[in-house]
Amino acid sequence: MPRLLPPVLLAALAIVGLSRSAHAYVSYHRMGYVSCIACHSNPMGGGVLTDYGRSVQAAMSAFSRELNLEDRQVHVALQARSIGFSQSGPANPFLMQADLLGLAHLRENLSLQTSIGPNLQRRESFATVPSGADAFVVRRALVQWQLSEESMIQAGRDFPVQGLQLDDHTSFLRTRNRRNILDYPTQLRFIRQTDSMQLIPYVSFPSFEEADRNREYGTGIRSEFSLNDRNSVGALAFYGNTPALSRAMAGGFFRLSHDHWNALLGEALVTRFHQHASDSGFTQANLYLRPSISFPEWTETSFIFEVLNVGTPYSRTLQQWGPELNIRIHEWISLIGDGRQIHTPDFGTNNWIWYGQVFLHVQI
Repeated sequence: MPRLLPPVLLAALAIVGLSRSAHAYVSYHRMGYVSCIACHSNPMGGGVLTDYGRSVQAAMSAFSRELNLEDRQVHVALQARSIGFSQSGPANPFLMQADLLGLAHLRENLSLQTSIGPNLQRRESFATVPSGADAFVVRRALVQWQLSEESMIQAGRDFPVQGLQLDDHTSFLRTRNRRNILDYPTQLRFIRQTDSMQLIPYVSFPSFEEADRNREYGTGIRSEFSLNDRNSVGALAFYGNTPALSRAMAGGFFRLSHDHWNALLGEALVTRFHQHASDSGFTQANLYLRPSISFPEWTETSFIFEVLNVGTPYSRTLQQWGPELNIRIHEWISLIGDGRQIHTPDFGTNNWIWYGQVFLHVQI
């Protein structure tokens, strides 16, 4: 396992290498939506919105409006994100995401969810895509079978199960706990969803685009419980093994709000890595805190604080903090601006980096 990268390079790679399904909407749990399933077709969040979710999205923008919605069997959306930052680089700004989303109701209790887009790479131009078979990547191809009103099975390729669904593309929590091999494993999930609880046991398999030594097989569980109509707490655990290394991960998270204008997100995660070749291991710990206020309600002003600690033999502690402003101008468009001071106590270094993002989600 290589040593950690310098902080500035780490932050740059975090936003360059992460082309995940974006969750750039202003957080809605402060409005009483403690479950993703109210507005998203996928209980894990992201992807195509339900008709109700589209109505909430349209109402919670600066230029709000009411939608006349019709039930359809097929839904299509475009999700795109462009980002620029204060550090000089080959292409700044650049296109980080441009995905086509789909939802098809095949039968009454059977649906297919998809997300496919160009395999964007930040090099010398605004949008660089490799040639050949690597030009596009399928991020989600998920079959969902509704067993009852409160339970379902999902099978296929999707983003890894996680605690908080972060819209923060520079967070250590999102970028330092992935396998750093492939973001879209094959999974089989059972989802139990009630008004006050979500429980997801699952197994994870390689998508066989990885090198042989990096193909991970694992199993995990995620649970979340509503304390009331604005507050929830959850826990997650995962164990995965590849020919190169194994990892055991456990953590907890919360989403809290005292009133409709304030919110607090937090997550703590501990991961133990074991490297087979050297028969050695190390522990990594993360802490993520994000208080925010929303006034007016179509904005969200946050302050983010994170700590990443990696144990011996890769001893390193990183901290980053800074403000973020998310403005939903239209139901389709959000503007996001944030800054990060990355502090390395081991070396006494500090670096400020400012980011600006334009997020587009058009659903027809």
